[in-house]
Amino acid sequence: MAYCNAINSLVVKMYDFMKTISTVCIFGISINYLSFHRKPLIDEMMVSLFRNKQVYFFYPLKTIWQRILKKNTKNVDSIKRTEPICASLYTLAPLSFIYKSELLIWLCIALPIQLQLKYRYKISASKSLSWHYKPEQFLYIKKTFKYHVYENYDNYRFDKSYFLAKSRMYDEYLNLNFKRCCLSLISSIKQYNMYQHHSSTMYFPNAVSTRFLTGHLNAAELPFNFLKEETKTVGYVGNIDESIDTDLIEALVNRLKSVTFLLIGPIKNAKIQLLAEKYKNLHLIGPVPYDSLPACIATFTVGICPYKKLDFNLYRNPLKVYEYSSQGIPSVVQNCTLDDNTLSLVHMAVSIEGFVTHVSNILNGTQDVAKAQLIEFANLNTWKNRVESLAARLQEIDFK
Repeated sequence: MAYCNAINSLVVKMYDFMKTISTVCIFGISINYLSFHRKPLIDEMMVSLFRNKQVYFFYPLKTIWQRILKKNTKNVDSIKRTEPICASLYTLAPLSFIYKSELLIWLCIALPIQLQLKYRYKISASKSLSWHYKPEQFLYIKKTFKYHVYENYDNYRFDKSYFLAKSRMYDEYLNLNFKRCCLSLISSIKQYNMYQHHSSTMYFPNAVSTRFLTGHLNAAELPFNFLKEETKTVGYVGNIDESIDTDLIEALVNRLKSVTFLLIGPIKNAKIQLLAEKYKNLHLIGPVPYDSLPACIATFTVGICPYKKLDFNLYRNPLKVYEYSSQGIPSVVQNCTLDDNTLSLVHMAVSIEGFVTHVSNILNGTQDVAKAQLIEFANLNTWKNRVESLAARLQEIDFK
C-alpha cells in the first residue's frame, strides 16, 4: 500500500505543472471512440498526464440540421471512469462550405461551439486545453481556448477524400497550427523534417500500447481457428483499402502458395476481395477487437506493410511495425518513410520482386532480426514512454 501511495504521489508531482488546466477537450475525427486508432495514447494520458482532469472526446462536428433529422448523431456517452466523456457538438453549417470566410466560421461554427461548451457542458474554456488532429479544426477553436495541442500523424495534402487537399489554403492552415499552437506533435519523420523549424514542433512517432507487451496471449481470442502449429503465416493488420498494393499481394500469394496469408482489418478494396476468391491461401479476417490483436499478430511469421507508391503513403510512419515488433515478428515494408532507429529493424523493399524476396528469406530463416531485439524495440517505443516525453516538453510551457 505504501509503495502504491508513493507511486501515486510521484505521478501527481510529475504532472503538477498542468494544475491550472481543469479540462481537456479532444476534438476527434472518428465517429467511434472505441475504435479510434489514437485511443491507446489517450488511455495512457488519462492515467498520467490527464490524471484528475475532466476529459471530453468530441465526435466530428455535425450540423444542427443533422441533429433535428437524427442522422448519425450522438449526444453524451460515458464509457468508463478511466476514459473520456464522449459527446457531440453542433454547428449551423459544415466547415467545408464556409472555410474561406472567417466571419462565417465564427458565426456558424465557433460561436455555437463556445455556447455549447459554456452552457451545456459547463466547460471553462480559459482553463482548458484543446487537442485536435486536422489543420482546419484550429480555425473554429483558436479563439475559444488559450492552449492548443495539434497532433499531426498524416499528410492530408495527399488524401483524396480530404476537402482541403487541393486547396491552396491547406498550407496556410497547416502553418497556422505550427505557429499558434503551444505544441505540435508530428508522427512522420518526413513531415517533421519539413516543419521542424517551427518552435512548437516535436517529433512524436507512433508507439505500441503496453497491453501488447504485458497481455496474456489467449488462443481463445483468435477470430480464426484454421491455422496449424507448423503453418508459416504472412500477416497484415490495418485498413485494407486503396492504399494497399494489390499487385504486390497477388505476387506474394501466387509465388508463395504453401504460405497462409492473413489480412486483418476493415475491407474497403474490391480487388483484394477478388484475390481472396481466386487464391485459397489468402484469408480476409475482417476487423477484430483491439485487445485480440496481440494474439492475432503472434500467429504471424512475417508482418507486412504492402503500400502502393503514393505520396500519401510516403509520409506514413506505420503503427503496425511497432505492433508486429511487440510480438517479436519481423516486418517487410515498402513505400513509407521510417526514422533510422526503426529502419534498422525492418526490411525495406523497393520493388515487388524485392518485397517477395525479403518475405521468402525470412520464411526460410536466411534473413531475420532477433525476436528479443524486436521486443526490446517495442518496449522502448510504448505510448507510456511517449507520454513521458510529451510531459517533459509540456513542462517548458507556462500554464498560467
